[in-house]
Amino acid sequence: MIVTENLTMKVLYFRIVSLDLFLKSTDKLPQKEFLIQPIPCWILLDQRVLDIPFYLSIRDFNYGINKAKKFNLQFLIRLAGTTQISEAIKRLKIEDKSNIILILFYNRDSPIDFKEIINKIKGLQRIPKETCKCDINRIIQKYNITTKEIELGKRFNEDIRNILLKIIIERMSIGYIY
Repeated sequence: MIVTENLTMKVLYFRIVSLDLFLKSTDKLPQKEFLIQPIPCWILLDQRVLDIPFYLSIRDFNYGINKAKKFNLQFLIRLAGTTQISEAIKRLKIEDKSNIILILFYNRDSPIDFKEIINKIKGLQRIPKETCKCDINRIIQKYNITTKEIELGKRFNEDIRNILLKIIIERMSIGYIY
C-alpha cells in the first residue's frame, strides 16, 4: 500500500469471540489495497486518540522517518507512544473475549468492498460504538502515567479524561523520538 494524502481509515467495533479464528483469518487476507489494525477498546478516550497517530504516521511516511515498513504498524507504534513494534504490540495487546476497534486503512480512490472484507474475517461479533468503553486505570498503567503527571493536570481544574488525553497525545508525539 502506498501512503499518500488520499489515505483514510474506517473504524469498526467488534467483540473478539475467538482470537485464534480472528488471527488465522486476518493472516489470509490479501492486504494490497488495504491494511487492518485491531486495537483494544480500553484506549478510546476520545476520537483524537485515533486521529492523531493516523496523521502523524502519514507525516512519518511522507518525510521518510517511519520506523515500520507497513502503515498499520507505524500507526500502532505512534498510538503506543514508542519506537519499537514489539513494545507497541505488548502495550496494546488484544485479548480473547474483549472488545476491539478494527481499523481499515485504505486509499480513498481504491474500490474497497468493506462487507466482503469483514465477511472474510472470522471470530468477531459486531458491537455498537457505545459498548467500546475506555478503562482509565488501564490507560494509566499501559502508558506509565505517574501520579505526579495527573496531579499537575488537576492543578488546572481539568477532569481526568482530559488530563490523560493530553498525556497520551504527548507520548504519541514525542515518545516516538526517544
